[in-house]
Amino acid sequence: MTRAKKKIKKEWWQNVFNQDYLNTYVDTTPESVTNQQVSFLVNILRPIARKKILDLGCGYGRHALKLAKAGGAVTGFDYSKFFLAIAKKQAAREGTKAKFIFGDMRKLPFKQEFDAVLSLFTSFGYFQTYQEHEVAIQGVARALKPRGIFLLDLNNPARRLGALMENGKLDRKRGVMTSQKTFKLSNGLNVTITQELDLATMRYKLNRRWREGKKQKVSLSDIQLFTRPEITYLLERNGFTV
Repeated sequence: MTRAKKKIKKEWWQNVFNQDYLNTYVDTTPESVTNQQVSFLVNILRPIARKKILDLGCGYGRHALKLAKAGGAVTGFDYSKFFLAIAKKQAAREGTKAKFIFGDMRKLPFKQEFDAVLSLFTSFGYFQTYQEHEVAIQGVARALKPRGIFLLDLNNPARRLGALMENGKLDRKRGVMTSQKTFKLSNGLNVTITQELDLATMRYKLNRRWREGKKQKVSLSDIQLFTRPEITYLLERNGFTV
């Protein structure tokens, strides 16, 4: 007798980073903004020449490739094979010496290898439990050389809540702040964005809906927001000085 394999439901971050993501974020990450961010990073990490850098959740190499051009020895790490393929192709086209590795940030294979680890554009907070987020932080701590730097770019929960209070409404039964707005993107797509912030759990959900031809498309993200005391606590108890 054989038993059917149990189908494991994928988490949202295992599906969302694809061409649809690029199409609907086309106006969020322009070249000018990326250049400004990279200039900031180069200044923080100077002298960047030969410095070993891990870009954790590197996506399609938006920051990693430019940091490598600036002289850093950059390794990009991401779960999206689609994005990694784009990054590798662009690196080959430019002759940029950056490595790109597929993997889950809860299972980082590195030990005292990097001068700096970067987590940019809210690429942290994707998991369902604090324990999983702490495992990721522990992996970062192992990956860093002594006195290494972890640059962690997070969504600001106070700012997010303030914007929702100004432009959204409170669902009193669920304890959830919501807002909805439709934007016309530069590529012609009309995207309706629904935001939800659960005030009890501080989970922030972003739902994007749009139509391509006759097809209705949806993209959902679900991120844990951390207050400064929360993230400071997680970092300090795993060896970091904030």
